[in-house]
Amino acid sequence: MNTALFSTKAASVIAKKLKAEIILLHVLDLPQQASDSINKGTPATEVMFFKNAAEDKLKELAHDPIFNGLTVSSSLILDRTSLGVSKSAENNKSYTQQSTAFDYNHTKLQ
Repeated sequence: MNTALFSTKAASVIAKKLKAEIILLHVLDLPQQASDSINKGTPATEVMFFKNAAEDKLKELAHDPIFNGLTVSSSLILDRTSLGVSKSAENNKSYTQQSTAFDYNHTKLQ
């Protein structure tokens, strides 16, 4: 079993015991995401291809039977990995403290 799948299953067991929500986070770290007239970044069509593929994979994973009985949300961020994880943690920290709607990166899945 691969590490990601094992970790996901472990998280679902813990979330069920604690009656917690699962937030699936995917940070899409593309080299030079933005382009300008001097530096050429990743072409927009390529960015959209990877973004759409990642969204599809997150939706598929969120509907996996291991999450039955849990609230599952997903978040896709186009950023550097460490920055994206830090931003998501900060956004979710304020989310859990205020019990309000998700920030713009989250998609609530039923």
